[in-house]
Amino acid sequence: MCYAVIFSTTSTRDLEKLNNDTLHFSRKIPELEQLRYLQHPNKWHLTTDGSCSCGFRHLDMGADELVFSEPEGWLPEEPEDIQATLQVVAILKSLVAEGEKLDCIDVWHGGKHTKPSIKNKIAVNLNTLQDVKFRFIENHLFNFSNET
Repeated sequence: MCYAVIFSTTSTRDLEKLNNDTLHFSRKIPELEQLRYLQHPNKWHLTTDGSCSCGFRHLDMGADELVFSEPEGWLPEEPEDIQATLQVVAILKSLVAEGEKLDCIDVWHGGKHTKPSIKNKIAVNLNTLQDVKFRFIENHLFNFSNET
């Protein structure tokens, strides 16, 4: 049981070339009902260890009123998760700056907490959101842009 972050994009770029010790893009996508919400043809599973997306900043389902915010002392986060998430934001910004369309889902995969639907859709303007505030939110669909 773990988080699964799946991206879809119009980009035909091989995102596996961006893999490093911190993050991994793979075309091997877990079977998830929520994939139907993704709008673009090229899909990527984003992980930190090659199998799980838990090593990024996440907000659990039920706490989504907090949305985006900087790491807080009362909500401990691993420094590695913060750094991995910042790397993802840089990649997202580069894809959107290239004119590509991009969305993603963040879902809990496996176990009794798995929900087959997406709770909310969030438009994320990467030009106005501070990088350090970004985090994935369970059972949400993100649509990324860089509108000014």
